[in-house]
Amino acid sequence: MANQSKPPARNRTNSDWRKKVFDIIEPLSKNHKSSKYYDWMMIAVTLISFIPLVFHNENIWPLAAINILCVIIFAVDYTARFITANYHYKNNSLWSFARYPFSPLAIIDLIVILSIITSINSGLRLLRVARLLHVVRIFQHSKSLRVIRIVLKRATRPLLFVASLASIYIFMVAAIMFNEEPELFPTFLDALYFAVVSMSTIGFGDIVPQTEVGRIITMISAIAGVAVFALPTSVITAEYVAVVNEYREGKIDGKHHPRRFEVDETELIADAMKDSR
Repeated sequence: MANQSKPPARNRTNSDWRKKVFDIIEPLSKNHKSSKYYDWMMIAVTLISFIPLVFHNENIWPLAAINILCVIIFAVDYTARFITANYHYKNNSLWSFARYPFSPLAIIDLIVILSIITSINSGLRLLRVARLLHVVRIFQHSKSLRVIRIVLKRATRPLLFVASLASIYIFMVAAIMFNEEPELFPTFLDALYFAVVSMSTIGFGDIVPQTEVGRIITMISAIAGVAVFALPTSVITAEYVAVVNEYREGKIDGKHHPRRFEVDETELIADAMKDSR
């Protein structure tokens, strides 16, 4: 009986050290004191990994050293997350370890590691910008940025509703201008470009309508653009205020963020406009 009790103790020890690793690498974990410092380190390393992107030649020693250091840290982080996948999914079966490499964040981590390695080996240069995908990790490790992620997640439906309205309006303006001034817009893509530019009130001046109808449509498009672009701002502002208040009241902790309520998109937009006033 004494010999049979030793293996469970050894397994329990192995489980304990992997649990400690998980508590450290898990973003915004409160189960280990070092987790906060690990979050800061990963944010700093991610930002440092962007430095070589502003140079054409990454073979000079400071940039090469940055790439090597970053790829080592990212590889260690990827390995640590893989061996603690069962704690992440709260499932001790082998399925957790088989599932993790195919998760979105794991795929992003792997792409970033490969992009840095190709930069070191001067392989596919286009892949070097793929490391920008690691900005997702900054949102994971930063409590403030995670609040913004919660805001965007909650505002997805009303923002998609506004984007749909804007897309329909842009297509209508482009169709009218394309048929009204065929000489000015040889392709429909040119008309779409003009509709977006006029609606956003940028007005580069490279395309100027010649007919009276075209100028009237352009003026209407510019005025309507002010209202269309104000709607997403109001929705995001309203959601941000709500999330910050819930955060201060302890209703959300930056990791778990239940929806406050389900409403129709038009009602949420109307409430957002009232709050913005």
